[in-house]
Amino acid sequence: MNPGLYAADIVPLRSEIDATEPLGAIMAPAPEGVRSAACFVLVPGEDPEDALGLLGQIRRHPDPAIYLKPVLLVRRGAEPLPEALTYGVDAIWDRDAEPARPGHDVEAELRAIGQRAGQLSPVHSGGDLDPTVRVLRFLAVRGGTFAPRQTVLHPAGWTYDRLEPLADSADGDVARLLMLLAERQLLEGEFVARTHSCSSCNCAFLNFQETCPRCTSADLLVQDWVHHFRCAYTGPMSDFEYEGRLVCPKCEHLLRHLGTDYDKPAIVYQCRECENEFHEADVVSACYQCGHSAPPDMQGERYYRRYTVTALGRNLAIYGVDETVGRVLSRSGRVLPFDSFRTLVAGEAARHERYRTEPGSALVLVNLVGLQGAYLELGERTGELLEQLLETVVSIMRTSDYIATPNNSLFAIVLTETGVDAAETAVERLEGGIAELLQGSLSDPPNVTFAIESITKDLDLDGTLDRMLGRHAA
Repeated sequence: MNPGLYAADIVPLRSEIDATEPLGAIMAPAPEGVRSAACFVLVPGEDPEDALGLLGQIRRHPDPAIYLKPVLLVRRGAEPLPEALTYGVDAIWDRDAEPARPGHDVEAELRAIGQRAGQLSPVHSGGDLDPTVRVLRFLAVRGGTFAPRQTVLHPAGWTYDRLEPLADSADGDVARLLMLLAERQLLEGEFVARTHSCSSCNCAFLNFQETCPRCTSADLLVQDWVHHFRCAYTGPMSDFEYEGRLVCPKCEHLLRHLGTDYDKPAIVYQCRECENEFHEADVVSACYQCGHSAPPDMQGERYYRRYTVTALGRNLAIYGVDETVGRVLSRSGRVLPFDSFRTLVAGEAARHERYRTEPGSALVLVNLVGLQGAYLELGERTGELLEQLLETVVSIMRTSDYIATPNNSLFAIVLTETGVDAAETAVERLEGGIAELLQGSLSDPPNVTFAIESITKDLDLDGTLDRMLGRHAA
């Protein structure tokens, strides 16, 4: 393959993709024939592992304009490529079979993905940092059904190829994320397989061993337990073996026919380490990957399903939880549009500067970090929680106080004629009420941070909000 075939498309993608890097530095147009799809293009060249690593960098990028983009793999004929790469991309263009341009179906699929991905914006200013959100949005944009594939090349024995690059080892495995989404009615699953796996690392490759109950050794001699009908003598098969025949050690009769002269009612174990004899061995399963050993019933169990996105999941993928917050808060007459709130803050600062009023007024910021987790856990009932949350905030406010939501996960409150000390008392009450509400409603409540600023002519409202959101992004 000519390495300079799509140099303009490929070179920008060769650099490391970083969440802080300007998007323009890593965006790449599609090759001729699929240009309207605005997809990324991978050319494996001599080392396909480079392309596989690049695919992971794209999919784990927090910006949906990058990780949701369709990825086209360009190859030649029977060029050997990793399974994770060939199954992980959105489409493959075989230049030997179709030298001029990809097939019509490939172009149509890439174009449809690109158009759907273009409708989405990040859930938060720092991008879609939660891998669960990235997986849901990826499924919704691709559409259709996502089924697992059985393979010995994946430790779990099954893999969701196109979804695996979205999560790394710190995120946990994709199968677990899909199960979580299904539990919240954001996905609908159909049974494919049930597997047993290591309870420590989720590897499906287990070695089942019979061990000695006394010393736990797996070095066992296993024999049939023989019962001689004529004299009722029972013992291990080795007791009967004599010069290539079976002879009863008690009555010395020859045993010729199984079922007529004798039977084998059981088996007997003899430990070569401690010489213990027993009829039932302990069974343990040892993981080939991490070595963790445990009885089979103490190991893990995993269900694999083929998944489709529900209407609820599609709504969350498109709009994010912030849109739900906005709808709830907009129904309250106590919430000001942010432009009006900005004017109010400027007026309070001017009033304080002119009349030197004391104690002046205070700005209180309440930031809910990770609010999308509430939607994943509560689903359609998230609105009820947000209503209660707003009531908790309003309960500490007087009729002379004002509230706005700059980005729908951040409450900004003006406490008029209230100094910083008095505002701290109000925040303590607010913090206790919010914590009680969230902890009583969610198994994994969002983290809530607070900030208090005195409203003076030196207050930079936008800078204060940026610092609050920057602390959240960090």
